[in-house]
Amino acid sequence: MWTVWYPVTAMGEVEKCICTMQKGTQMIKLKGKSKTLVRVYNLDEHRSCIRWRPSRKNVKAKITIDSIHKVCEGKNTEVFQHFSGSHFDPNCCLSIYHGIHMESLDLVTTNAEEAHIFSLTLCKWLRQTFSEADRNGSGKLSIREVLQLLHKLNVKLPRQKVMEMFKEAETNHNQGSLKFEDFYTLYKMISARQELQLIMLTFSHYKDHMDIYDLIGFLESEQKMVNVSREYCQMIVNHFEARPENQVQMVLGIDGKT
Repeated sequence: MWTVWYPVTAMGEVEKCICTMQKGTQMIKLKGKSKTLVRVYNLDEHRSCIRWRPSRKNVKAKITIDSIHKVCEGKNTEVFQHFSGSHFDPNCCLSIYHGIHMESLDLVTTNAEEAHIFSLTLCKWLRQTFSEADRNGSGKLSIREVLQLLHKLNVKLPRQKVMEMFKEAETNHNQGSLKFEDFYTLYKMISARQELQLIMLTFSHYKDHMDIYDLIGFLESEQKMVNVSREYCQMIVNHFEARPENQVQMVLGIDGKT
């Protein structure tokens, strides 16, 4: 879960910060003990990950929002200590801790306001969005409120799929509502699905499914497998694809990859 560092601000302010992040901000990335890289960092259109460019990693050049543990301003990490001789303003420095091993992405912005926008927004916007959607102040969201909120966040998923995910995320004894922690789980599920959709489009040449040859390309390129056979991919389709019509055509849809 994210660590909250700042007092609650108005929703309009957070939305303004999000728009700024989506436009992109040029920052210096610190790497190793002496290397610096100038990159443009932005929040993607689905608000599910931070991406940067230029990068040779392309699709992999990202940090998903649900993998972020906390964001800290200042020169707090070991990486920043290696650059102690540099005259970076501490107010322009921030570190994003992410992933299973709590890795830090250490960045230097051009001014303190940009650093504050990134740290404040990443820690706050989802909880504030939840609070605004919770109109009666119950601390829970119904399926109707969740659907309205996802529409506001420009999340495009079939209603039936959202309802399935809602049920999966719900821990409130089937009362038909999600607490913030449950909604956070739902949001992570949706973010993962959107990432899969991007992969699907990339490797299927913008189809809504992968055929056997698309799947071979995905496994060899992304999963680093070698000499993937048609028979192996057919086994994957038969095992994971839920739709009979897709099994007949020997293709894997988004639900088969989820």
